[in-house]
Parts: sequence; C-alpha cells; structure tokens
Amino acid sequence: MGDLADLRATIAAPIEALDGWTVSRWAPDLFGRDTDHILHHAFAVHIPESVPHPGNGRQRVGPEAVLIMESTVEVLWAHRLTGDAQVASGDAATDAEQLVVQTLMALLGEHIVLERLGRRAAPEGWVLGVTRFKVVHRYALTA
Repeated sequence: MGDLADLRATIAAPIEALDGWTVSRWAPDLFGRDTDHILHHAFAVHIPESVPHPGNGRQRVGPEAVLIMESTVEVLWAHRLTGDAQVASGDAATDAEQLVVQTLMALLGEHIVLERLGRRAAPEGWVLGVTRFKVVHRYALTA
C-alpha cells in the first residue's frame, strides 16, 4: 500500500464488494450526522491519524524514500433498524459489523489490528457504528 488515498481505497474496495454495501458520498466527519442522507449499509473510511511505526519507522532516502507508518483507520457504517423488530435488526447490525471485520482481517492479515468496535442506536431508526483498526503501510516521501 502507498499513500493514504491508496490505503482508504484498499479498505473501501472489499467492503463495497460485499452484497448491499455502498460507499457514502459524504466526508467521513459528516457521515451519519443527517440520517436522511444515508442508506442501509452505507459506510465511509476515515483515516484520522498516522504515525511512524514504532517497530520499523525507518526513513530511507533516495529513489525509494519511504516511511513505514501505522495509521488509525475507522470504518463508519449504518444499518437500518426495522420498527417492528428492533432487537432482531440490531443483532443483524452486529452480524454485518462482524462480516466487515472478517473481510478486512482476511485481506490484510498481519498488517491490520482490530482496535475497537463501537455502535449506537440513533433515534431516527439507525444503528451507527465505527470499527477502528491500526494498519501498517508504506508512506512515500517522494512523488
């Protein structure tokens, strides 16, 4: 993986390939703020922070000037609750969350570490979740 746009695309692609999942058109910081503008199984990939990898943060100069980085990656997602079966559709939301985790862990192997799973029910009938990972990747220092 290269820069942060590549990392975001690498995370988003396998989720979008899951049946019924759609990348949100909203910026990640705005995702879920207005539930009128989200779809069932919409998601956004947010990379709020990157730091040099503590075990291998070496910098190489020359034609392959790179850093080995560790980035926080958040997958923000939405799952529609049904009005007549909120407990069952809440369970379906956690099943969908687990599918996202399984998909990403299988894809990235030792380069990804699950850090946290969070979710909350929104009054408008949604479960809004955030799945947070740490991902080790390359970061180019030259164009």
